[in-house]
Amino acid sequence: MATVLEQAANPWRKIYVGVLTRVDPHPNADREVVAEVDVGWRRLTVVTGGPHVEVGRKVALALPGARGVDAASPVPRARKLKKGSIRGVLSEGMLCSARELHLSDDHSAIYVLPPAAAVGATLTEALLQPAAAVSTRAVFPSPRIPEGGRR
Repeated sequence: MATVLEQAANPWRKIYVGVLTRVDPHPNADREVVAEVDVGWRRLTVVTGGPHVEVGRKVALALPGARGVDAASPVPRARKLKKGSIRGVLSEGMLCSARELHLSDDHSAIYVLPPAAAVGATLTEALLQPAAAVSTRAVFPSPRIPEGGRR
């Protein structure tokens, strides 16, 4: 179980990069779809009503136990995700909006990740560039050294 400090240090715990591999209409709902999401080690079924759900898109998939903002609530509040049945179809996770990820107030659609995001990576790995990726070359020009090597 994550401590409060661990949760604060990594608010995207249990949220991974997935790719949508299949999208079908929900058999019992007009505004929802049943999506299959590949997270690298497993394919999961997710029920969602968010727009931008298209095969091949990279998305942020929250697994059971993930904590996020309950974007449907008029007053933002934290919630812990659970696996459950939505209108008769088991949903094993949730496709997240930017609001649910604490990235912005936008809850109009699911958050679509760049095509280069690695399937199976944590959301932290996908969104935060490692320090090694930053150039170690000097940002400022080197001081001009006069002939003879002395300043």
